[in-house]
Amino acid sequence: MKNILPWFAAVLLAGSCVIATPGNAAPVADPATGHAYELVLTPDLTWHQAVDAAAQMSWAGREGHLATITNLAEQEFVIASLGGGPQINYCWVGGYQDRSAPNFSEPFDGWKWITGETWLGSGPEAPNFSFNNTYSDYTSEEYLITWWGTGGLNDFSESGYADSRGYIVEYEPTATAVFGSTEPPSACLRLGSPSPNPFNPRTTICFELPEPGHVRLSICDLRGRLVRTLVDEDLSSGGHQATWDGKDMRGAGVSSGTYLARIDFGTVHETKRLTLIK
Repeated sequence: MKNILPWFAAVLLAGSCVIATPGNAAPVADPATGHAYELVLTPDLTWHQAVDAAAQMSWAGREGHLATITNLAEQEFVIASLGGGPQINYCWVGGYQDRSAPNFSEPFDGWKWITGETWLGSGPEAPNFSFNNTYSDYTSEEYLITWWGTGGLNDFSESGYADSRGYIVEYEPTATAVFGSTEPPSACLRLGSPSPNPFNPRTTICFELPEPGHVRLSICDLRGRLVRTLVDEDLSSGGHQATWDGKDMRGAGVSSGTYLARIDFGTVHETKRLTLIK
């Protein structure tokens, strides 16, 4: 039988006024990957509120997003760097279960990361999961929360938001860090801020390529789901731009809200937030 005392202690702390106000250390960067992570102890947020809050944060010129703990090595680094399992238990991270996915089934399938990264549900490189709440209603548990008092990530109901202790933010490496370049920023991939932003009915997104190659510029929602592909072709080095008219792949107008412009160039990607107001 697993020792449940660390988990039980963490649950008790979740209701304690000791952690009722944010008191966060500086983000911690993984030297092996360049990704940085920050624990935000803000109780009683829903998962969607945590997604929005993380997207509003920035550090060292990088925009934040709700952390995507995609593999075991990343999970172990985050646990060790942010204070240990019980300290960061019951915090939202950026995984959700897509009930419309072709492979959807309860409780293990149809899970995705908000960034669109590959979901490793099993195998030696996969994170530890604790999708074992046989006493709960699986159909309502569609969001990912840390369960690290006992070592795993757990499916959790957004209606249980009052039990959450906060969330974990991830900051992606800068393009310079990914390229390992010491050259000026103009020698690296650059994704400009959309203009105007907020916008209605259209906005222009500028980007600069350090060399010729295949580039993909996409619009995604905050869950990482593809809304529209603006560019998907080989381009020359230098400056380029694309315009988004606030429509999806079918030509239908999307609702007001915040979206992500994402550029992929080889192994490098960057994102910028943009807001449509109608």
